[in-house]
Amino acid sequence: MSYKKRLLWQIYIPFLVIIILSLFLISWKASRSLKSLYYDNQVDDLRIRALIIHQIVDDHLNTPGETDMQKICVGLSQKIQTRITVIHADGVVIADSEKDPALMNNHADRPEIRNALNGNIGSSQRFSYTLNISMLYVAIPVEKEGKVAAVIRVSKPMTYLSATLHTIYNQLISASIFISILAALIALMLSNRIRKPISEMIAGLKRFSQGDLKHRLYITQSGEMRQLADAMNQMAVHLDDRINTVTRQRNEIQTMLSSMVEAMIAVNTQEQIIRFNHAASTLFHITPEDAKGKNVSEVIRNTELVVFVKRALTAREPQEAHIVMWNDQRTVQARGTRLQDSDGQNVGALIILNDITQIKKMERVRSDFVANVSHELKTPITSIKGFVETLKDGAIHDPENADRFLEIVSKHTDRLNAIIEDLLKLSRLEDEGISIEFEEIEIIKIIKDAIIVCRKKAEQKQIEIEIKCETDLTVSVNPPLLEEALINLIDNALKYSPEENKIEIKCSQDQKGTEISIEDNGPGIAQKHLPRIFERFYRVDRARSREIGGTGLGLSIVKHIVQAHQGEVSVDSVVGTGSTFRIHLPRHLSC
Repeated sequence: MSYKKRLLWQIYIPFLVIIILSLFLISWKASRSLKSLYYDNQVDDLRIRALIIHQIVDDHLNTPGETDMQKICVGLSQKIQTRITVIHADGVVIADSEKDPALMNNHADRPEIRNALNGNIGSSQRFSYTLNISMLYVAIPVEKEGKVAAVIRVSKPMTYLSATLHTIYNQLISASIFISILAALIALMLSNRIRKPISEMIAGLKRFSQGDLKHRLYITQSGEMRQLADAMNQMAVHLDDRINTVTRQRNEIQTMLSSMVEAMIAVNTQEQIIRFNHAASTLFHITPEDAKGKNVSEVIRNTELVVFVKRALTAREPQEAHIVMWNDQRTVQARGTRLQDSDGQNVGALIILNDITQIKKMERVRSDFVANVSHELKTPITSIKGFVETLKDGAIHDPENADRFLEIVSKHTDRLNAIIEDLLKLSRLEDEGISIEFEEIEIIKIIKDAIIVCRKKAEQKQIEIEIKCETDLTVSVNPPLLEEALINLIDNALKYSPEENKIEIKCSQDQKGTEISIEDNGPGIAQKHLPRIFERFYRVDRARSREIGGTGLGLSIVKHIVQAHQGEVSVDSVVGTGSTFRIHLPRHLSC
């Protein structure tokens, strides 16, 4: 940093210049005054000497002898160390203590002589060509009978005067230098005294600007500097409080925005994004930092949604719409409203996007479920009603047909009962509040118990059920529920497997958990049906399923039982080869 930019030099240099200029002017004025005073004193001294000489030589002026006057002047000059010259009224030199009067020029043109001839005391300073030195001259008139008869001039060399003034000037210069140095030191001390608290305040302000608002300024000086430091400390306290408040509010808002399930987008009037929360980042696959400042059309690749944003910016009333995005894979409920400042001016719009894809999917599932339940119940009810009406119309009196009709009614009644029981099972399994007790048990025991229930159907179709499972494998489960899941899978395999075939049940265990698989050699399931195979009432072949007595709820019950054990159920199938259903149970169940 250059000295011109430092406060010390900005204060010190002007002070020093002012002090030096002041001393120079004072010295210059003092020297002139001393010179003038010394000159006036010398003139007065010479005038007094001239008056004394006038009294001495006055009597000799009336005598015509110039030799006596010359001797007198030389004698007096030696005594008073002053050159004496007597000039006649016509300017002719009568006597001179230094030179021969006969050799001297007429002095009528000398300034001091002219003043004296006019009756005044004259003085002048000039170079004497006679003596070849600078001289100070004083001349007084000598009057006789009211007229100037002669002039007495006394003079002194200026060398003595110059030496005296030179000594005085040297003393003045020395004093000025000493005073200048002393003043410079004092000015430096005063500048430092001013600079130090200012430098401390500058350092404190830098710490404030860097965020250290806990720092405090301690200025020991009294007066304005201390008041300024106190004011800055109070400012730091208020700033710290306000920044903490703003930071806390910002963090609260950020936390709320980040915790929102709904995607939130705030745009300005130029359709540029000014706020983008985490849910929106997930929805549009872009970070809030990358989205901020961009036009909404650059981030949202959906024409319908961009149009909705434009409508929200211009409409006075809040807007709402359902928008399908990404090739019908997602549906969002969009709500938009204008943003206004404190003056009521429109500054942008706030868009809230709620992903209702799952809601829409559940609505479709519920609609399909209602339709499927209605369809499943309608067939046996219609059959029961038809045969009852036939019996009422007289068929009851025909023993052979009556027994056959009653058998059909009983069969459809059993089917209705089976559907209702399965629905009740699903309802109980879906009840999150239900308490399921687990116990450690050998897997082979549950498998064997499930096979016993299905043995009659297996014997009817001459299907062999082979178990490949170690006897010491144990698992923590609810035995009745897991047995029911296995019964449904084994029964399903028996239904679709051809006669005189084989079903394999395998189980294995590793660090991740336990896996039970049921493999059949049935017709298999096409790949397009596999994602929905565990939905309620979903059938790959509806006519065949009803023909073999299925309710369409067995696999859905299996899925819910496995989920109650915090596991997963999956299926692999190849058309014409068979299917393999797998139950994956975790090694440790979380409470």
